[in-house]
Amino acid sequence: MKFTLIKKSTGRTMGTVIRWGMGAAAIILFLSLLLSGSLLWYKYHDGCAGKKEYQLICKIAETQTAGDFSRLCFLTETSNLPVSAFTCPESRKTPFLPRIDEPSLRALNRDYAAWLYIPDTAVNYPVVYPKSNSDYLGKTFIKENHSCGCLFFESSFLPFSQPNTVIYGHNMRSGEMFGKLKEYLNDEYLEQHRKIYICRSSIWREYRIREVFLTKNSDMSPYQPDIGAGETRGENGTVFPVHSHILTLSTCHGKNQKLILQAELTEVIPPLLYGKRRNPCCERGGFMV
Repeated sequence: MKFTLIKKSTGRTMGTVIRWGMGAAAIILFLSLLLSGSLLWYKYHDGCAGKKEYQLICKIAETQTAGDFSRLCFLTETSNLPVSAFTCPESRKTPFLPRIDEPSLRALNRDYAAWLYIPDTAVNYPVVYPKSNSDYLGKTFIKENHSCGCLFFESSFLPFSQPNTVIYGHNMRSGEMFGKLKEYLNDEYLEQHRKIYICRSSIWREYRIREVFLTKNSDMSPYQPDIGAGETRGENGTVFPVHSHILTLSTCHGKNQKLILQAELTEVIPPLLYGKRRNPCCERGGFMV
């Protein structure tokens, strides 16, 4: 009798343990799904919020307002021709460049330093000059906490004060910020989108992409300020002419690599050569960084 009672009692105990185990597994699965859903919602909400902010900033900067695009002509920085004598051949006209209301942007954020624009791409953003490279990794242009962060210049030296000027940005899955730069690994895409424009103090600069490559995260050579002294850089062995002015765009690519775009300055477009509608920056006095 004792043996029988023990056997029955043990059977009930094992059944209870199994039922409790199945219940606990179901609860854990439910909590995991809930957590995953919450994380997905947070990422979606965070991405949408960041995207909406930069859409608003574009409107403030007047880069998306109908009629606020001026066809500009090129003039090299070294030209001594008077504006009245300068002719602009059709072959040397730029794409329609956005007119940037820089005073309004600087009023929003004193760290504003320039506007980066790549025609026919999603890259159309303000760029800040931070005190530290970590300042804007998780903060937007108006310093809200968002994973998209903000494009920023290398903080070690003043923008455009060295032969090589570096801009960092996140590789967002949504394609925002530098999320679409990976498209440049496609040769056909590269050929169709070689020109980069950056506006600072009412002056547009045009750069032509010379080098696109992946490198290890530990490789600091693309960030050296003295690139442009005829040194070979990049896996294609590109040699930049002596005294070149280089613009380097950098973003992460997976866990162990980063994507580097290096472009050479080709033209400088003074504010006096803007179209009939004057640049708002000129009308309001502009600013100096």
